[in-house]
Amino acid sequence: MQEPKIVAVDLQATAPLPGVTQIQGDITKTSTAQEIIEHFEGRPADLVVCDGAPDGKYLKYSVLKTLQFVTFDCGSRMR
Repeated sequence: MQEPKIVAVDLQATAPLPGVTQIQGDITKTSTAQEIIEHFEGRPADLVVCDGAPDGKYLKYSVLKTLQFVTFDCGSRMR
């Protein structure tokens, strides 16, 4: 069994956590989504968790689209 890969994303700098790759970035940006995907090195993510609290319709849509992009792109690389 492979070690789990954990990637955390936040707009603000966060305290380091052992075993966690931390990205300071905007989850609604494609460049951040691509950076997340790169950390999985072609492996699919087993779990995607988002604690974002979007305050508007557009922002909510952007967060959901980014999570969809990350989830499906990671999965499609396994084919």
